[in-house]
Amino acid sequence: MHMSSLGVYSPGPHDRRVDESWPRNGIDSLPYSRHKVAAERLLDEHEHAGNRVPIIARMRPGVVVQADAGGALLRYGLPAYLPAALLRHVPLLPVDRSLVMPIVHSEDVADAVVRVLERRATGAFNLAAEPPITRDVIARALGARPVHLPRVILRTAANLACNYTCNRWTRAGSTLPSRCRCSTPAEPSASSSGSPASPPTPLSPRSYPQ
Repeated sequence: MHMSSLGVYSPGPHDRRVDESWPRNGIDSLPYSRHKVAAERLLDEHEHAGNRVPIIARMRPGVVVQADAGGALLRYGLPAYLPAALLRHVPLLPVDRSLVMPIVHSEDVADAVVRVLERRATGAFNLAAEPPITRDVIARALGARPVHLPRVILRTAANLACNYTCNRWTRAGSTLPSRCRCSTPAEPSASSSGSPASPPTPLSPRSYPQ
């Protein structure tokens, strides 16, 4: 089993779903994405060479979240020198209106991993909760009013504020296809060789606040 990421997908549309035929060339400006692409290409070479052992399952989670990691996740978008409590008093959320974040809870990822291993399933499995998190969802959670700020300006501001660390998911959220057709172990996508995985029992994803 290879733990990949939705970051392997090339930049895409934010207003429609894409399927497994969408290019997997990643995001050039994001080293994390480039590394995930390189790893999957090694797997592609293995499968295209006709090797049947070992069999391969590719898990592609979105942004993995859980309550215990809330503080760390916060720092992807907020510099460490700013207190978290500041968010309760932010009247405006200046973010590009196209921002969409595919997220999944860590327990759902663990559940999917176990199901794939138990069934020896192969292929690619995109793991993300529905619906994806948008700018407006984030604004409602913060009690703030969303204001459109073009992503070029947002990236520049993020770079100035905290350099690469808290800018990486800003880049991912503004360039990844926003609604990849997410497959669970019950809804496998095609593998690199074109063979779909065997269908296990459906997952019951935990719900997220709207």
